[in-house]
Amino acid sequence: MHPVLLVGIVTIFSVSGQMCFKAGVKKLGLKKIDFVSIARNFFAVVFKPLIFFGFILFGLSFLLWLMILSRFDLSYVVPMMSLSYAAIMFVSASVFKEKVSWLRWLGVVIICAGVWFISLS
Repeated sequence: MHPVLLVGIVTIFSVSGQMCFKAGVKKLGLKKIDFVSIARNFFAVVFKPLIFFGFILFGLSFLLWLMILSRFDLSYVVPMMSLSYAAIMFVSASVFKEKVSWLRWLGVVIICAGVWFISLS
């Protein structure tokens, strides 16, 4: 399988995991969660369905990432993972209705252009 496709799958799993984490934290109803509150309520937080599913997606992402690293050049596949930044920006704006400045979008365009150049090599 082509490395770009595999990295795309890892990116989807990773971004989906981040979405689950964000949605799960929002469902907790707390404005800010600090390290102490997570440590105190570790199992209550981790076993919330969305947060737990986020861990599963991250685990799948991690296992696939190990497979990719065993087959392809690190200098080729790691920069491609930066496409997750673009995906996160899109999800943040569209799903979570976060305001994303034009400067952030410009940064994502530059990152995507860099990934495109790397994919040509």
